[in-house]
Amino acid sequence: MRASKQGKLSVVQCLQYWKNVHNEFRFLDRKADQKALTVVGRIERPLWYNNFFDHFTNAYFQRMLGLCGSIEMKSVLDVGCGGGRWSERLAGKGAKVLGIDIGREIIKKNTEISRGRCKYMVMSADNLGFHDEAFDLAVSVTVLQHMPYSTQMKAIEEIARIVNTNGKVLIVERVGGNALPYTFPNSEKEWTDKFESNGLTLVAKRRNFFSPLIDLGHALKCILRPKRGLGSKPDGSQPSEDRLAFWDKICDIVTRALIWISYPLGYICFYLFPQRFAIAKHSSFLFEKKASHTRDDAKVIPSGSVKEK
Repeated sequence: MRASKQGKLSVVQCLQYWKNVHNEFRFLDRKADQKALTVVGRIERPLWYNNFFDHFTNAYFQRMLGLCGSIEMKSVLDVGCGGGRWSERLAGKGAKVLGIDIGREIIKKNTEISRGRCKYMVMSADNLGFHDEAFDLAVSVTVLQHMPYSTQMKAIEEIARIVNTNGKVLIVERVGGNALPYTFPNSEKEWTDKFESNGLTLVAKRRNFFSPLIDLGHALKCILRPKRGLGSKPDGSQPSEDRLAFWDKICDIVTRALIWISYPLGYICFYLFPQRFAIAKHSSFLFEKKASHTRDDAKVIPSGSVKEK
């Protein structure tokens, strides 16, 4: 799929890209990959790789969630729930969770697997079908970063709208690194400004720093890997497929070793590394709605209720 002139996919292109990703759920073995990380994680990466990043992303998520106090019996909206792993984790703490996503196949699978622990609905983040102040907490993990900036802003407005006064919003989003064509990151300040402009106040922020060795290994792979294309060798010929396959196997072995080492190193980074020195691609943010930010003509209904269409 071609990107726009600026190197980013357009709104229509993004929708088609994610539609193609969602279609992969039809072939996914959810018994082997219960959290659907093969599809919603780092696509085309093996499960052991995605499990590492999910493990530490959850560690940062849980630290922020702890600042919210008990969420037992609280109404929670999981925006862009994907395979439902965040919804299920929140439900495990006693919350009444509703997960939404634009993928019908995703929602269908989640509903089958959840067996009533969570509710799931097909819905877009930029057009939430709920009245104002319908939830105590809204969470969104690496979802907004995949929306073109115009759609992203609408989604932020909607999230701010459906959260109760004194309610919380917890997000984990991309803040750095070379973003892919379907990723639309912001700096920490830009994420903060976008939410605060919609009536939310930043309560806490933390850089998700846990994989320096993997980042270094990836950078070295990009530099050293033989390149396909004209001029990749001095004589202008291309590297053979056998050579490329051999190189990929070597990289796979090295990456496995780096993942193994990075588990203890990740905890050192999590507990001991000073945040002011951390360089991370993603950060966790916790916002609070200090005062009502509803429209004058809005009708508030009981928490978690769906707006009639």
